[in-house]
Amino acid sequence: MGYLKFDKGSDGVDLLPADNILHVGTAGATSVVLKMDTINAGFDTVTVTYATATTEEQALVRGAINDAIEVAGGAQSTAIKVKLPTLVSSIAFA
Repeated sequence: MGYLKFDKGSDGVDLLPADNILHVGTAGATSVVLKMDTINAGFDTVTVTYATATTEEQALVRGAINDAIEVAGGAQSTAIKVKLPTLVSSIAFA
């Protein structure tokens, strides 16, 4: 499986292995939490923080991540760009 590629503007990109994502949570105004496979990933959650999203944009976030995971399912060593409606400011692992 491939990687998800999150654009951070002038800070470059962050890559996240798509095969370790078990669930994409409901997007909020500034973040979405991804539940991870703790056996393979070594951490429980990943919080993707982005610029404040409108209600309409929030509805697009979860779908954009799920779409990228679906595409990455057939990829080999490829980074699939996640087309979020706003710029990602950080990705935190816990």
